Amino acid sequence: MRVLAVLAVAGAALASPASADIVIFKFSGTITEVQGPAPVPVGTPFTFEYKFDSFTPDSDPAPNHGIYADAISQATVELDGNPQFASGPGEITVLNNGFAGDTYSGYVPNGLGYAQVNLGDLQGQVFSDDKLPAAIALGAFELRAFYLHQEIGPTFWEIRGQVDDLVISSGECYPDCNGDSVLNLSDFGCFTTRFALGDPYADCNGDSALNLSDFGCFTTKFALGCP
Repeated sequence: MRVLAVLAVAGAALASPASADIVIFKFSGTITEVQGPAPVPVGTPFTFEYKFDSFTPDSDPAPNHGIYADAISQATVELDGNPQFASGPGEITVLNNGFAGDTYSGYVPNGLGYAQVNLGDLQGQVFSDDKLPAAIALGAFELRAFYLHQEIGPTFWEIRGQVDDLVISSGECYPDCNGDSVLNLSDFGCFTTRFALGDPYADCNGDSALNLSDFGCFTTKFALGCP
């Protein structure tokens, strides 16, 4: 009966989404232009951070244009260290050798507004294809712009900034076994399946042996959650 129960859970886990490769981009810089009744003046520092799945499929069949819809799961904007925007999902687009060279854009809508970063290499030397990059060299782009736009009744405000820095980090969360950015029972099913298959991932405690201690390790990490 115990074997049947494990197989049942394993089957459910195999039907769950494939594991993701989560990456976090954190852009930062300074506001250079303000339109309308924006909450901050020119010169204000900003950060635009978003988490995305680098395994998101391309929804555009064009060989040089990649559209990665809903690749971004979470996004936040801070102005002078204060939270201003939080939303998701959003999309990433990549253009290789377009009319303006190579371009990269991360766009996240939020109600009646949006946050966006646009990077451009006029020489068209950054990208060799339209694949979704898990890392980019900010210094290779001549154009590095940030936008935060918000509709307010009959009017709007918008701020624009120059991106000066990019910090790239892993958004991996070990107990999020199925990579859906949610910790729930599906992750236990996923772990059980990978344990049964002998996947190195299931060696939770790193002792090079798959046994009941790994289940205890996984349970502990699940309970602690992720940053």
